[in-house]
Amino acid sequence: MVVKGPFNFNERYNVDIVFRYAILASLPYCPQEKAEIITSGMQVFDRMGASQPILTGRQEIKPYVAKPGEHWLISRSDMQKTLTVVFRGTFGRTDTTKYNLNGTTVDVDRTLFPNDLVIPTPQPHAPQIYGGFQLSAAVHIPAAREALRELRSTYKDYSIIVVGHSLGAAVARLFSLHLSLTAPELKPTMTYAIAEPIATSKEFSDWALGKIGRDNYLRILSSDDVVPFLRPNGGKFGHARQARVLYFPDPDSPEGATLCPHDGHEDCGAKKLIRSRGWKHHNFLGGLIIATNMCDITEAKHTTQRLKFLFSRITE
Repeated sequence: MVVKGPFNFNERYNVDIVFRYAILASLPYCPQEKAEIITSGMQVFDRMGASQPILTGRQEIKPYVAKPGEHWLISRSDMQKTLTVVFRGTFGRTDTTKYNLNGTTVDVDRTLFPNDLVIPTPQPHAPQIYGGFQLSAAVHIPAAREALRELRSTYKDYSIIVVGHSLGAAVARLFSLHLSLTAPELKPTMTYAIAEPIATSKEFSDWALGKIGRDNYLRILSSDDVVPFLRPNGGKFGHARQARVLYFPDPDSPEGATLCPHDGHEDCGAKKLIRSRGWKHHNFLGGLIIATNMCDITEAKHTTQRLKFLFSRITE
């Protein structure tokens, strides 16, 4: 499929569009020079041996931020008329210890996420979030918001897309919520959350979806990836119960990809037991190898027969 022209909201669930943003979600894992090669309009080989441009098309990355505990970028496409804010997943000791392993439950920061929610049971209390995810959001949001604001002042008619993988997906959702609550002029057109872990109490997740917009948010699940199902905190924490989900049942092929009205739908693997899930497919998505593996497509030595199926999926 050729995916050209401005971002079409009506095609936001199309697998090739989702793959475009899965590629972009991988870029903060790469050194800046490799990320810029991928978005320079580079060519890769499809299964027939023909050279093809990849789905991202030509984009300009600015800024690219990579420092301990803070990894994000904004990619601008003049053809697609988009500003895409991308947050990276876990990478290194700082992310692991400060963010992922910080499973303490804390009140949602009403400075970042203004709200007057009160959870009535078992006794009235404020909505909750895992401390590590809130800390990561607090680190990433201010600079990303101001960089986006500056770009939007020039590219006023460009759609804002927010995307992240794993830890980055949790931050992406929280960033979109922050913008929706505090800077409506920057409210994202679409948020893609790939392999998003549970970060907040169910009631807050439901409320946040209403603010972001159910039509403007998509969770993306791969096969039996366990990460999106960890730490439900005795059933108190969870994803938004009415969020749409795009589910890839096969990590090696896009065949059978299914759009579900929520992740409790049996067509999206809801009946799988937690013990049948694992980490193996966390970085695989319907034949697309994401995260650090995506960086390798910049090197000719990785253009092998084994990867030609991957290339055929990411090419136009």
